[in-house]
Amino acid sequence: MIMDGQKTNKYKPLENLWIWQEAGELHRLINILLKDLKGTLYSNSQIVRSSQSVCNNLAEMHGAYYFTAKKNSLRIARKEASKIIKHIEEFKDKQTWDNSACDELTGRYKRLIFGINQYVVYINKIKGKLKTKK
Repeated sequence: MIMDGQKTNKYKPLENLWIWQEAGELHRLINILLKDLKGTLYSNSQIVRSSQSVCNNLAEMHGAYYFTAKKNSLRIARKEASKIIKHIEEFKDKQTWDNSACDELTGRYKRLIFGINQYVVYINKIKGKLKTKK
């Protein structure tokens, strides 16, 4: 992209990626919902570690140089997001959280997984373009 005769960098900060923003917001929401359960079996739950792992793996992907490393981080983030959906379903079944909160979180995590999948497609497309330039 050229502006005023100069090339501009297409690099965008991590904070501008909507998948990272959404993962961070979902992590905060899970922490808020679990705060009410402090002192119970769920207070130091796997769901907290998984939701933090999604954020961390998206950040790791963003900082990685090689496409393989980027895709591996995205696969882990996607796997952790899928695991969170399973935990939310368990909380819903046990009536630990309100059904509407569970449904909203599940829908948002499914959208996040879709976004992660789209980012993998984007990386594959960029990688393919670089191969054809050689």
